Amino acid sequence: MYNPILTAIGKAKIADAIANNTTVNINKLAVGDGNGTHHIPVESQIALVNETYRTDISSITINPDNPSLVEMIAVIPSNVGGFTIREVAVFDSDGDMIAVSDHPDFGKFIISGSANILEIKFMIAVTNTESITLVVDDSAVYATREYVNNLDNGNVKTKGNQTIAGVKTFSSNIVGNI
Repeated sequence: MYNPILTAIGKAKIADAIANNTTVNINKLAVGDGNGTHHIPVESQIALVNETYRTDISSITINPDNPSLVEMIAVIPSNVGGFTIREVAVFDSDGDMIAVSDHPDFGKFIISGSANILEIKFMIAVTNTESITLVVDDSAVYATREYVNNLDNGNVKTKGNQTIAGVKTFSSNIVGNI
């Protein structure tokens, strides 16, 4: 079973944010290959076993059906790959690992002539979602699947002078209750 957990640092930072009416600014998601094997995440972790890619989180939302569930989405672009994802974690603006999860084997490869974009959704349940915020780097913006699906015109999607053609996306959902 794949289940994200808050790290000890993550628990302490969220507890502190709740007690002091501040926030934990989650801004990065990282994936790793676990050095070729699966590892059960532990609270004492401060890093992935073998990080292969780190990126900005592109969105963070509170699940409308479950207000204690925080959903974070990050995109791994088509030009990044050559590894198998076996572990995922989110980090705050201080660089501290807040939550970590193992992940079913998923090959992220660079395929010539194909846009192989991976969208990873990392979800955790916390007691006070007001203590979690997102810091977004506006220079790293991707079209989400929802955005593309809401546009018209079949295989080629346009809005203004932006064109998205033949983009293949994959989703990976990591869900856990903390």
